[in-house]
Amino acid sequence: MAAAASLAAQPSPSLGRISFPTSGAAAAQPAFIRGVLLLHSFEYDDAIAAFRQAQRADAGFAMAYWGEALAYNQPLWYNENLEKARAVLARLRERGQTRTSGLTPVRTAGLTPARKSAPAP
Repeated sequence: MAAAASLAAQPSPSLGRISFPTSGAAAAQPAFIRGVLLLHSFEYDDAIAAFRQAQRADAGFAMAYWGEALAYNQPLWYNENLEKARAVLARLRERGQTRTSGLTPVRTAGLTPARKSAPAP
């Protein structure tokens, strides 16, 4: 399953290791895992690129959009770009993912912080 793919496709050891099973396509998992690791290493621009790569691999992968939206909140640098975060969530809605339609409970819970940071206009 996706969990096995996420563990097998771990990025460089300098970023660490995580297990973050999702229901996204297996082809999107390595980029998504890399994005999460980069996000938690405060490498926001690289995280955004990784989450976008995951979106290209699976256009309906809501967690990849969540990660990108979350990466626009950069509290360590006192930088928050709600406009860009909202634009990411709008792209997700354009692909038919309206708020929680079609999302598992885990995905729905995962999107909550992004919604609070970037509520729909």
